[in-house]
Amino acid sequence: PVDPSSIHMPSPSYWPLFTAIGVALIGGGLLSHYALSFVGGIITMVGTIAWANEPPSAPSDHH
Repeated sequence: PVDPSSIHMPSPSYWPLFTAIGVALIGGGLLSHYALSFVGGIITMVGTIAWANEPPSAPSDHH
């Protein structure tokens, strides 16, 4: 059996949902109006950058 304390779980975050909404807006904008795709692209970029710059919840020195 695997020790549960050895499994690293990421900290909870809203940025993946924010990014997914941006990607959905890009797709919806391609079907309806290109301005919506532009807004979705901005949301996706902001969400991805914020998600990447999010601090980890626990130090990773035990890996």
